[in-house]
Amino acid sequence: MSSAALPPLPSARAKDIKSRIQQSVTSHFDLASHQDAQKSSSDISKASVNDTPEPTHDSTHSNNQLSQNNEDVTRQQMRVRKKKLQCIHRKEQQVFGTLPPLDSNLPCEAIHEYIATTSAFLNSYVADVNAALEGTNHKLSVLEKQMAMLEVRLASIPGLTNEEKGGKLGELKEIDEESTSQ
Repeated sequence: MSSAALPPLPSARAKDIKSRIQQSVTSHFDLASHQDAQKSSSDISKASVNDTPEPTHDSTHSNNQLSQNNEDVTRQQMRVRKKKLQCIHRKEQQVFGTLPPLDSNLPCEAIHEYIATTSAFLNSYVADVNAALEGTNHKLSVLEKQMAMLEVRLASIPGLTNEEKGGKLGELKEIDEESTSQ
């Protein structure tokens, strides 16, 4: 079974639908927020013209006004967010409510395909690693044979072995043996 014959997975469909919904919602709310911003800016300009607050030197009064303004802004942001979420929920219900449930064989086939491709990959990886290990093993055996041949050649040269008394190592062993016997 080829993966091209399979329809997109539910998660892919959901992402596609979600992106379309977000695009339509953001365009709708961008227009609405722009209109709300114009209304609020006109309300603020009217309020600033009508109500000219007297300058006060009390910092707690200005801090209270600032915190109240921040609370108003957060409430307005929460209302806008709630409206967006409600709109998204309605659109999701419209889109997903019309879709039939998935055939029970489809998820099983997708999982089976995933397991088959994963096991094929792992089998090929193990084969590659085994081939590399065999190559390394062969190189080591060749190196061992070469070392054995070199050792035989070196052993055939007179005066290089430790057993001969004429070499420096033989002299050191004799001195060491004399010192330990005393």
